[in-house]
Amino acid sequence: MKRFGIVILSLILLSFYKADNLKSTNIFISNNSVLSIYGTTNVNSFSCDLNMSEIASEIEADYQIEPNKYRFNQTILNLDNSCFDCGNKMMNKDFQKLLNSEYYPRIILELKEITLHPKRDDIVLAYIQLKIAGCSQLFSIPLTVKKDNGYQINGCMNLKLSDFNLEAPSKALGLIVVSDEIDIIFDLHLKLK
Repeated sequence: MKRFGIVILSLILLSFYKADNLKSTNIFISNNSVLSIYGTTNVNSFSCDLNMSEIASEIEADYQIEPNKYRFNQTILNLDNSCFDCGNKMMNKDFQKLLNSEYYPRIILELKEITLHPKRDDIVLAYIQLKIAGCSQLFSIPLTVKKDNGYQINGCMNLKLSDFNLEAPSKALGLIVVSDEIDIIFDLHLKLK
């Protein structure tokens, strides 16, 4: 019983320790940022671009600083599926259907951690929880970071539709088939407050 009391006391003390180390900032996303989904078919390629003026321009970020890394708590970017433009109404409708937007209207990106490169200031490794159509996957993504009067973050997430229980669509009686693999490419311009 005494050992149990020591464990509980230790957990309580650790929770206060973490709360003291928790920092907070607001991240502002510029409208000139770009986030696109690229895919291919057996005939050609396509892209669906996010209308950046339609997303929240400010994200609250709570984080802890550890040696060579930042751990984030509930740092979430919600992307409405309806804010993606694939070039024409038919492709937009197919995109919404693919993502099961009627039931899952958003793609959710949650930043979990950033690990600093041991030798270069312009490269980090980000751990992002991506939720599409109700399914979540954790990705580690190398990012390049440029500092000017803010931050420019570039990266690419390679993923498979099947990892999210999505079936790659086909058209024209199966003659045109979308590849299972897609890329989410982004060029984000951020400022911290």
